[in-house]
Amino acid sequence: WTLYAPGSFYFLALLYKIFGTHILVGTIAASVLCAAAACVCYRLAVNLTGRETPGLICAGIFFAASCSTPYCITPGPYPATILLVLIALNLFIHHIKSGSTAQLFAAGIATGAAIVFKHDVGGYTGLAIAAGLLASQLLPAAAPGSGTRALVKKLGIYAAGAALPALPVAVYFAMLAGPDMWQDLVVFPATEFHHARPEKHPGL
Repeated sequence: WTLYAPGSFYFLALLYKIFGTHILVGTIAASVLCAAAACVCYRLAVNLTGRETPGLICAGIFFAASCSTPYCITPGPYPATILLVLIALNLFIHHIKSGSTAQLFAAGIATGAAIVFKHDVGGYTGLAIAAGLLASQLLPAAAPGSGTRALVKKLGIYAAGAALPALPVAVYFAMLAGPDMWQDLVVFPATEFHHARPEKHPGL
């Protein structure tokens, strides 16, 4: 029984298969993923501001925040998920600037991979990027030629990218676990888990 998506378990199993079943394997992997996420955080800030100094500041804050949590040494779902979320956001910013559908599709792939590691965080990322697409297409400052049809097309491209890694995994485990998967991954976290959490469960 687990309320986590399967990505981190199989990723750790793969690392054990390659490097051996040593506790340092997971610790080093988590540290490398957090360091990589700090690098992507730097690129994201630079892409948003056009300057390196904010990127260095953001990456430094992110790295310090990661080191103050157990995530940087624990091979759980969060290090990979955070890296994938930042990659998705970075690709989305590139898409907004360039209009490249390939980058939007790649942002979808990164989001779908995040769903495989942490389905709720990946889902929130998908909603955030969909909201960003909506804003970029429908606000008064939108580029010429934008509108509802263009928005639907872009949402479709993004969703297709997200489905590429996430859908086969969801179908495979749904066939294996059946209703238990829905109960463990969706129903329990949404209805019961907040009663057992040590910290206060915030509302939406």
